[in-house]
Parts: sequence; structure tokens; C-alpha cells
Amino acid sequence: SPKPPSFSIRNAEFFHSKGVTAAARGDLQGAIQNYDKALSMGAEHGRFKAHLSRGLLLDRSGLHDQVCERDWAAPVVRLGLKG
Repeated sequence: SPKPPSFSIRNAEFFHSKGVTAAARGDLQGAIQNYDKALSMGAEHGRFKAHLSRGLLLDRSGLHDQVCERDWAAPVVRLGLKG
């Protein structure tokens, strides 16, 4: 049977989910803080989603100067679109 997700993956998913909820409420700062927490968990899967969500949120909000290269690079490499 498959192993359950690691603690870091579960935590990354939790904070990513909180970020999505905060973004839906219009709480940009709360969303970014939760995406950053998800990124700090170190789980590859969580980093992919958090980088993508963070980059898209900042881009849609017009905060282009706050989008980090890694916000776009991590998802692009993971999807096999570059690299």
C-alpha cells in the first residue's frame, strides 16, 4: 500500500491551502505569508504549488517587482517546459 505523505508535505499542503483561502478573501498579505510558510516546509510538491500560486497572485495584483525568479522557474522546470 502507498505510504502516507510526509509531515513536510502535509504541512506544505496545509499552508498552501490557507494561502488559497486568504487569496480568495482578498487578503494578499495573508496569502503570501502562507505561501512562504509552505515554501519553508521543504517538500518538493508543496514548493511547486506555492511558487506558482505566489507568482500568479503577485502578478495579478500588479506587484510584478515582488515576483521572484524562483516563483516562475520552479514550476517551469517541474513541468518540463525548460531545463
